[in-house]
Amino acid sequence: MNNFNEEKLPEGWEVKSLADIGNIFSGNSINAKLKEEKYTNKEGTPYVATKDISYSSVINYDNGINIPFDDVNKFRLAKSETILICAEGGSAGRKVGILNQDVYFVNKLFALETISEVNSKFCFYWYLSKEFKSNFKDKLKGLIGGVSKTDFKNLPIPIPPLQEQKRIVAKIDTLFSKIDKAISLTEESLKQAENLLPSVLKEVFEKGEADGWEEKKWDEVLEIKNGKSQKEFLVDDGGYPIYGSGGLMNGRVSKFLCPKNTTIVGRKGTIDKPKYIEEDFWNVDTAFGLCSKTGLNPRFLYYFCLTFNFRSLNKSTTLPSLTKRDLLQIRMPITTSENQMKVVRIADDILLKSQKTQSKLEEQLAYLKQLKSSILSKAFKGEL
Repeated sequence: MNNFNEEKLPEGWEVKSLADIGNIFSGNSINAKLKEEKYTNKEGTPYVATKDISYSSVINYDNGINIPFDDVNKFRLAKSETILICAEGGSAGRKVGILNQDVYFVNKLFALETISEVNSKFCFYWYLSKEFKSNFKDKLKGLIGGVSKTDFKNLPIPIPPLQEQKRIVAKIDTLFSKIDKAISLTEESLKQAENLLPSVLKEVFEKGEADGWEEKKWDEVLEIKNGKSQKEFLVDDGGYPIYGSGGLMNGRVSKFLCPKNTTIVGRKGTIDKPKYIEEDFWNVDTAFGLCSKTGLNPRFLYYFCLTFNFRSLNKSTTLPSLTKRDLLQIRMPITTSENQMKVVRIADDILLKSQKTQSKLEEQLAYLKQLKSSILSKAFKGEL
């Protein structure tokens, strides 16, 4: 039933199945039409779907879907302190939450109501451990990936006496609170580092306009390469990389569409993260290649793109998208070649320092997140 060595667990601990420690049950599905007609923006008890549980275990109770009192006999209720976990699909085993109020819930979630001798938050933390995730993953079956209720009930969990469970939970709570605070501060510092260059550049271009830099439309100073469909790829042992709106793609081609030192911006999907490509390349039709004409420093163009709000040009209500016509109407302040080079040198220096800072912060963030996993591993070996 398990992959634990019970002899290595502290005295008084036992390895049990999830079925031994509580009641496990799934919720109820509601078809889209019925959900809209009967349960949207109604008074009642919240109905939680998989999408309402985040990967950081935050549950959204205010999604607008509620079960009125008259219909409660049609649904399974999960009470406060019940643990929910996604059992099917891409989020299986990855979306976990513990309730702080009663809810009804979707059938793709399994609920665990623990018995009185078991602390529910202890089990919640077990669900977050890499040991549980490994056991869960071993039970995934089918094309979309899911764990049956029978297999789920048989998953193991190490259980100490109730007082020890409470002590461990209190210790994890304290440590995680400190780590979460450190993560929040690190993420804020990372955001500031990412925004430093665009912020400085925005001031540079605003000052340039005030100082009388000439404003020109993009159709005067650059050429836009539309990109080619993936079906037109001549993928072989050629020497040129392929780029799309998301960046570098798999494969290489024997010819190129865009010359080196070209900025690309997404045509569909990711439209607000321009990238500067320093080599000849092939761009697919999800990305526009912005090729500078004579008189426009290509890197000066890239740095202007970092300050421009491309989403302001989006007219789609579904997938964000840009048109070549709209891009060519963009106006940008342009100075002399000498001044453009000065701006580029300053921006390059800031970019280099910013990237180094971001790299250190990302390493720190990864360490803090890994620290949580390490704490959980120790906790469920009785070493915390």
